[in-house]
Amino acid sequence: MKIGLDLGSSTLRIADEKQGVVLREACVIGDGLAGGPTFVVGSAAEKMIGRTPEHMQAVCPMGRGVVSAPRATGEFLKELLPQVVGWRWKWRPKIVAAVPARITEPQKQSLIKALKFAGASEVSLMAKPVAAALGATPETGTKRSTMVVDIGAETTEVAALAPGIVVCESIPVGGRQFDEALLCHLRNVHGLEVSRETAESLKKELGSAHPVRDEKKVKVFGREMESSLPLTVDVNGKEIRLAVEHPLQQIVALVKQTLDKTPPGIASDILTHGLMLTGNGALLKGLDLYLADQCGLKVQVAANPGDCAVLGLLQTKHNFNEAPKEEK
Repeated sequence: MKIGLDLGSSTLRIADEKQGVVLREACVIGDGLAGGPTFVVGSAAEKMIGRTPEHMQAVCPMGRGVVSAPRATGEFLKELLPQVVGWRWKWRPKIVAAVPARITEPQKQSLIKALKFAGASEVSLMAKPVAAALGATPETGTKRSTMVVDIGAETTEVAALAPGIVVCESIPVGGRQFDEALLCHLRNVHGLEVSRETAESLKKELGSAHPVRDEKKVKVFGREMESSLPLTVDVNGKEIRLAVEHPLQQIVALVKQTLDKTPPGIASDILTHGLMLTGNGALLKGLDLYLADQCGLKVQVAANPGDCAVLGLLQTKHNFNEAPKEEK
């Protein structure tokens, strides 16, 4: 049995060959409560962030798509994987994992060790832009060249594939940077302090990269910075759109930089078929229209963009070469 695993900075996704995606869980691990389990993982641990006493903590073991806390990553996977796979886990299944295209050898080894610590028998790695492209368009690399823009929680990767990666560029900008931009806007313009959860909810409800939500308004609840008293302010779509303009411009610059480095033969396919947006960051309303205006290309958002990479890992009939398996 082969299992696909996309361990991102904010979300762990697991898929198998029969059922497709079987788990989407927050990538957070926390200390267990007195008398409880050793660790709390996933959404339960995410709720602990900023709400725990000094002797307890909740951490995100991944940063920018790579292992930032090796022991915490191993324990996180050891807690979750057997629960998801069930009795089949005793057979120590093979795992193929998505990783950044420019991952270093030490970063690879950290992930492989964490997965083997959790019980995997064999581990293969695939560059996430390749996996995302295969998940979005299974014929990628067999019929035409493709350019994928994968926007994750903390990283955006843009890659031209024909069939393997010909050009790939990345920047540390993703969904969390959109949230941070909104937090800064609320502090600087409204003097309002809110949680990251509130900023993320605001992004989903009102956020847009294109003037499709400019007239919509919502009330935002938080704490006034000067008095520390509860405060409610009205926020409209236009100011939210302008607040995330800077990280959006960084993504536009990355796309143009990658296009500049793409060979002419591949670029002709991209000009014809356009860009494919994947990753949870692609869910920002109007992002396809914004990139189309800025880059002069057709832009399409993949169906279920957040799941593209983990589903692409399970594609077996394709022209891409997976990284060699790491033996036990």
